Amino acid sequence: MARGHVVRVFRVKMSENMANGLEELVKEGCYVSYADALRHALNLLLKENREQEFRLVHPPHEEIQRERESSSNKSKTPFPLQ
Repeated sequence: MARGHVVRVFRVKMSENMANGLEELVKEGCYVSYADALRHALNLLLKENREQEFRLVHPPHEEIQRERESSSNKSKTPFPLQ
């Protein structure tokens, strides 16, 4: 940990299935410790959540274009065919 950072400890309950999966990841050498694997998983989850919130506030250009097109189509009144 970098200097000046506060380290907090959390107790976590998890299913036997999750605990076995965590053990497997460490035994296979994907992570050096259970804490390392859990930190990485949490970082991925937080990053995904932030990106999802960002997309809600700042939708991609294509989505904005679709919304503009659909709203302009709604304002046009169709004429009946004769």
